[in-house]
Amino acid sequence: ALLCLVCCASMGCGKMSMVEKIEQTPYLALSGSESLVLNVNLSRMRPLSIFTRTRDALLGKRDQSAEWDEMIAETGLNPIADIDRISIGLREPFDLEDPLGNAVLIFTGRFSNSRKFVDGFLRYAGERYLRDPPPFTRSSLYDIPTYSTQAASLRDPAETIELNFAFPSPSLMIFTRSHQRLVDCLGVIAGEFEGIQASEDWQDRLERIEMASILWAAGQFPGSINASVLDRVKTEPELKDLFNLGNTRAIYAGIEIGNEYFFHADLECSGFESADGLAKDLETARAFIPKLLAGIFSEGSPRIAPLESLLENLVITSHLETTSVILRVTKRDFDEFARDVTSPRAKSPALSPSPGDSG
Repeated sequence: ALLCLVCCASMGCGKMSMVEKIEQTPYLALSGSESLVLNVNLSRMRPLSIFTRTRDALLGKRDQSAEWDEMIAETGLNPIADIDRISIGLREPFDLEDPLGNAVLIFTGRFSNSRKFVDGFLRYAGERYLRDPPPFTRSSLYDIPTYSTQAASLRDPAETIELNFAFPSPSLMIFTRSHQRLVDCLGVIAGEFEGIQASEDWQDRLERIEMASILWAAGQFPGSINASVLDRVKTEPELKDLFNLGNTRAIYAGIEIGNEYFFHADLECSGFESADGLAKDLETARAFIPKLLAGIFSEGSPRIAPLESLLENLVITSHLETTSVILRVTKRDFDEFARDVTSPRAKSPALSPSPGDSG
């Protein structure tokens, strides 16, 4: 937060409108009642080898490449080229089955043709996720153009999915599944509500984050994720006693890239013993992490060995109520790892059935 104030002073932010400030710092459009905030700087990610390799690996598959091209043609938006930053505000209750259900996403980039985008988005999403969605209703809140619609889910006809977009400027786009979240966000932009900048709690939280990080997260750690971790642990004999893995109450994490890739996460717990127990359990779980990750990868999954090699650089410590996790990797080592992750190959040996296995 202090860094933002210094930058604003040097750029003359006192003369900037709220919309102009948010175009540079999108999380400022969030309210002070957010539980967790995530920020991604795509403009800094685009030149990275891991980004370009992942993009090429995904779009190298014919069916996915065709679907991507269709989406761009329908919406007029290329997310890789046209979106620069994303700030995401999450509030409890957080549902792992529907992570965006109670979220608001703020995008900066190039969104000059909003009508083409929302109409194309509805055609694209309607074919895949919605049941006969009606056209977007165009309206405005605080003189900001908005587009809203709702329709039954194709997956579950009993579930109604609400879609809300707003375009405060050609460089800003807001998306949320909740109309109230849209009202709150646009109210902050219009100066009707106090935002995250006015919250003392959030000022303290953001002081713990390096704002220049390519990706950062701060705030309360969702209880549903803790519960999911513990459920997963119970199914693995090697991890069944590691109940401290559900101790995290708050998280302050970031990824910085300079001469090396640097990941740092402070996991705040309820007390000294909880933090110490979490650190010990994370150390025990470290050797098992490659298997857990390999279990969620499909075709093109990394081999176990590169993951194990990468995790040798992981440092886990605890101090007072906080467990810290640090990973430093040279660009050369990370690029080698990225090649293993994204290069076409058969599934990981851990997931491939032996000749004697059946279905």
